[in-house]
Amino acid sequence: MIGKKLNLLLKELTTSQAKILLYKCTLSNDKRFQILKSLISIRQIDENEINDFLQKQINLNWKFVSEKENQLKWRRLNHFITEQIELVIIESYLEKNATAKHSILANALEKNGNVQLVKNYYQSVYKSALLENNSTLQIASIEGQIKLSSYTQSNEDLEKSLLLSEQFIEALAKIQNSKTADYYATISTIYLEKTGIVKMKKDQLILAIFQLLTTEKDDLNRASLFASLAKLHVNEGSFYHYFNKAKEILNSCEAPASSIASVKQHFLFLELRFEFFSGASIEKLKEIIHAFSLHSDGNSNFNLNSIFYRILFLILETQTELADIEIKENESIYKGENLIYIQFLKALNFYLKNERKKSIRLLNDLIYSNNYFFSAFSRLLLIKIQSEIGDRHLCKSYITSAQNYLKQNKDNILGKDSNQYVLNQLKKKYATKKIKEDKIEKLSILHQFILK
Repeated sequence: MIGKKLNLLLKELTTSQAKILLYKCTLSNDKRFQILKSLISIRQIDENEINDFLQKQINLNWKFVSEKENQLKWRRLNHFITEQIELVIIESYLEKNATAKHSILANALEKNGNVQLVKNYYQSVYKSALLENNSTLQIASIEGQIKLSSYTQSNEDLEKSLLLSEQFIEALAKIQNSKTADYYATISTIYLEKTGIVKMKKDQLILAIFQLLTTEKDDLNRASLFASLAKLHVNEGSFYHYFNKAKEILNSCEAPASSIASVKQHFLFLELRFEFFSGASIEKLKEIIHAFSLHSDGNSNFNLNSIFYRILFLILETQTELADIEIKENESIYKGENLIYIQFLKALNFYLKNERKKSIRLLNDLIYSNNYFFSAFSRLLLIKIQSEIGDRHLCKSYITSAQNYLKQNKDNILGKDSNQYVLNQLKKKYATKKIKEDKIEKLSILHQFILK
């Protein structure tokens, strides 16, 4: 649907960005800006309502047009409004990011012939990129400077081009090593989430990482590679051997603070998930969440997870009123696919407040989520609730559905054994034959809650 992108952009607008747009609208007599002004005033609407709104505005402002022209105006209006919002978001970003701004200016002015001005911008980008440890921007700025030096043939420029070419090779090697470490970080995360879709065998991945570690000298890359080894040993006793090695390297690293903070966030999130499924106490998990706030790099995905777990712990400690306040204060930042975080928290809190119908309604939606964590826990919670209600038929139906789901997702390592154990315990009440007794060392605090 055409209005989907516009809907997502509207939700991304900050209050200050919305004010800038509204002011821009007051400066123009263009009908389209007046329509944009009205839309911003009611921006908390879904994509169907946006499409209806745009159509009504076209019918109101362009009454005597053919159906074909009406459709064309609708598309053009949608494009215009989308573009205006994008421009404000870009301007806000560039205001806070001089490196990106100078890079864009250098590219925009390069063909105008003002070599000295463009060179100044490229040099500024290069200096900032070095401080930020951004090899991609380093390469872009060096390439730009080499190109400018080739326009003149003075000895000074020739020497400068040679020096820049050597810097380019160094930066290229650095980014290759960095991206290789990123590749193994990604593939080991995928392995952690769903082993079946990783075609390379685990032993091959481990061997490849060890080979890289023999030559890799950059501490950030080495830390990342050891973290990847930890993920590949998540269900083995050697997880912490590799993970602690990764943290040790990172803690002694002399890279820019922003780069270290970013990697620390990744490590803390990995530790949080591992400890959660290993049965760590709420106190231990709260310590990790606190560390998130100390090393925050502004990454919204980590912040969303940090807030989610913080509220989850409140609910599991039966602080339902405080959890309600936290949910209301933070639910606006969970958009699109991330809405499931808030829906799950609400469902769990409704259950504790004995509002079971509301809880069941939300959980019935969540079981169809493509997020394994939420889908699996929602299924187990529904069985728990229906068992307490005493609906034997519905409970058995949920049990069958949950068993099929766990079987279909047997490649999801984290929580797999615990989910099956909890399901088997819930089954016992309705089993017609004896269920084999399972043994499990530790259950997460959420699994323990379901079995209460």
